[in-house]
Amino acid sequence: FTFEISPGELEITADARLRLDPIGNVEFVGLLRINSEGLVAHVGVELDASFGRSIGLQFELNAFLDINTTGRVQTFSYSGGTVQVASGLRIHIEGSVNFLGFAQGTGLVDILIGNAGIRIQFAVSFSLGGLTFSANGLAAVYVDSNPGLILDLAVSARADVSVFTIEAAGRLKLNTTRATRDGVAPGFMLAMNGTVELLKV
Repeated sequence: FTFEISPGELEITADARLRLDPIGNVEFVGLLRINSEGLVAHVGVELDASFGRSIGLQFELNAFLDINTTGRVQTFSYSGGTVQVASGLRIHIEGSVNFLGFAQGTGLVDILIGNAGIRIQFAVSFSLGGLTFSANGLAAVYVDSNPGLILDLAVSARADVSVFTIEAAGRLKLNTTRATRDGVAPGFMLAMNGTVELLKV
């Protein structure tokens, strides 16, 4: 933990580990800087790969919240390394869970709010017995010199049991701006495909 005050600037850093027996460890990072440019903050939480293993569950989590009002990228250096904080507000959550090897899931959500607009990126998947499902994509609303809406969504599912198999996938793209953004060309696109197999031998 550090607390520094200098003419025109306040900076606080905190880097800690909390042990929760018998579940596991939680790591915490808190960074704050206030000066004439504005306010910059980073708060992060992480669960290691062994978290929950002793009680039949396995969790992994990496989450953070960033705030930067200075209008440019800012960098923190602390005992655990360096962190870059982009301008605006960002929320990031990424993790996985495994329940006794029978059910597994992973997910990621990243939200960025800045001068150009709002951007949300996500990726989730889970499996339960013979069922698997995944979805990933992004949604963005831009309010800069080339405003508009961006959507890019991909979904897939598979169910495989003793007497049938079903597979399906689809992709949706939408761009109402006048230029390619986030890898999506202007216009609309929808594609779907799938297969069904019954009475497998």
